[in-house]
Amino acid sequence: MRGLIGRAFGSYDRWETEYRRIAAGLGGGSGWVVLGYNRHFGTLENYWMADHMHFPVATEPLLVIDMYEHSYHMDYGAATARYIDAFFANIQWDVVSARAETL
Repeated sequence: MRGLIGRAFGSYDRWETEYRRIAAGLGGGSGWVVLGYNRHFGTLENYWMADHMHFPVATEPLLVIDMYEHSYHMDYGAATARYIDAFFANIQWDVVSARAETL
């Protein structure tokens, strides 16, 4: 999966930086950050969703972080970066890869 992400974004690190920045931008607010596969274009994309919106047309979510404050505030307070770090430390890449294989 990391190789697929690297090819889509130029490098895995580039993808991770973008994903983290989107998440940090939603800290204290509301929404989710999604790594999705766009079936129409055949590409991986990062995007954010707010207020229980529908996913973009023809896009399948592969990895989602919940940035609604209630998802982390009890454990991390306003330390959004620590929450994002914990999320990344606990990604089960085999599960994400299994989702991608079904596409």
